[in-house]
Amino acid sequence: MTISSDFNTSDQPINVLIVDDDKVDRKLVKRLLNNVENCDYLIDEAKSFSTACAFIESKTYDVALIDYVLGAETGVQLIRELTNQNILMPCIMLTSMNSSECDNLALEAGASDFLSKDDLSSRSLERVIRYTLHRAQLSKLLDHLAYHDVLTGLINRSLFLDRINHANENAIRYSLKHTLIFVDIDYFKLINDEHGHATGDTVLKEVSKRLVNCVRKVDTVARFGGDEFVILLEDTDSAFAHLVAQRILNSMETPIYVGNIVLTTRLSLGMTCFPTEECSTENALAEADRALCRAKQEGRNTYRSFNEEQFLETKRALRLENDLEIAIRNKKLSVHYQPQINIRTGLLRGFEALARWHHPELGWIPPDEFIPIAEKLSLIPDLFLQILEMACTQQMRWEQSRPGLIVTVNVSATQCASQNLINTLDIIVGKTGIDYHNLELELTESAVLAHPEKCLAILKSISEKDVRLAIDDFGTGFSSFQHLAEIPLDILKIDRCFVQNIGKKNKQELIIIAIIDLANTLNLQVVAEGVETISQANFLNENGCTFSQGYLYAKPMSADDCDKFIGRCLNEGNKQLFREHNLKIN
Repeated sequence: MTISSDFNTSDQPINVLIVDDDKVDRKLVKRLLNNVENCDYLIDEAKSFSTACAFIESKTYDVALIDYVLGAETGVQLIRELTNQNILMPCIMLTSMNSSECDNLALEAGASDFLSKDDLSSRSLERVIRYTLHRAQLSKLLDHLAYHDVLTGLINRSLFLDRINHANENAIRYSLKHTLIFVDIDYFKLINDEHGHATGDTVLKEVSKRLVNCVRKVDTVARFGGDEFVILLEDTDSAFAHLVAQRILNSMETPIYVGNIVLTTRLSLGMTCFPTEECSTENALAEADRALCRAKQEGRNTYRSFNEEQFLETKRALRLENDLEIAIRNKKLSVHYQPQINIRTGLLRGFEALARWHHPELGWIPPDEFIPIAEKLSLIPDLFLQILEMACTQQMRWEQSRPGLIVTVNVSATQCASQNLINTLDIIVGKTGIDYHNLELELTESAVLAHPEKCLAILKSISEKDVRLAIDDFGTGFSSFQHLAEIPLDILKIDRCFVQNIGKKNKQELIIIAIIDLANTLNLQVVAEGVETISQANFLNENGCTFSQGYLYAKPMSADDCDKFIGRCLNEGNKQLFREHNLKIN
């Protein structure tokens, strides 16, 4: 694995705890570490299980070197104890027993690595400590990414939803009232279009700082995505909430300066108080969002509270719920496909199948609007069955002119934990005749983490059928390497939030490289999402990413338009398209 020098900690003293009941061995390890050049180790020695626990309780260590045998106890027991106490210090097992069983026990307990005492040297110790600390740094980075927005540093949707649920529980228990505020930047799209995404990013960061300065330290500010922020004010009355809302609007009276550009930026706010007798946290989020929409409709640069005047919007939401159920029952939804391209060769890998709903009166309903409705009404199994059958049927049609194309279908958290998923796959494969190997299921980390034990068992069974498995939006939600290592994956998909920041000279490029290196180490392929520019594609190609998809190649399109696209890709026609756009191909 290639690790950037940003992860290097060798220029700082490394606090090491040596745990060994043999004094001679402790002194040997200490002497070997002190002989390492260009690295400063601050070393403590513990001769027993209890002594080690006392050291760790009173001091923070970067790494522990633990002997397998500790008198009556073992090093494995010590590592388990540290894990139970949520002490996440990297531990390296030192053992004189050449037994794979001992090594496996140590790794299962939580050891980062192991080293035979027969192989001890200054070089071997320095190397194993260095690599262990590098992996720990990368793990911390991914942990941070799981719950924080990369651009602004604010917490992300996942962590915010957890906090609001806890706040709701406390409010019910202690008879408190909270306020939820949705914040949206007025005409943000125009800022991006006229001044570029780099300027837009600067605006997002400055707005996030001003929002944080407008609330108390006990309050929570999060970025939900795009130019949308959300604020949780705990234990507040209506008067205070209105005061905060006005303070936020006033904070934007000072222009935002980006180089020579002066931007007068305004915000729209929507807020609601919760809990009420009939209001869950999900409804509170929906109410604040509807209040935000009304603020925009009524002139922007203002705030609105949710109230009964929004009945019409609620009525529309209820209509969509009713109409979606009918549409799925009558198989009125369709599938659009977005191509995935091999960056290195310019050749077509396959298509991702995406559900689309054209309402007879309201027109196209965005997926991010109707998919949550389908989840709420437990319609996902029926929707998945229809999308899977249409996608597999279409793949078999393409098989006649372009054999081996992969079709990717998204799987929800509900489906991922259901044994019916395997039965559904067998039924559709038998009905359409598609080869299991030409089918790919795309999951999100949240889908797996919702029911990890059930999901892992089901995914292993699916993988044994030779169905490909992909994790979507990798880098935005995994809490540890453990989950990644356990899933029988074939593909990692890099989220568009990283891809869109390529070329902006920030650490997100390093994150992309780290993810690609991690995938290569685990023998996984990588697909980058949201590729829109030639420079993004070239950067991904140069750093080892194999596949990409995005508007640079094509928007999601109907099956008929896909036939035309495939025609362009035959006979290496897509390579010619790459050359016309100055894309680098191998």
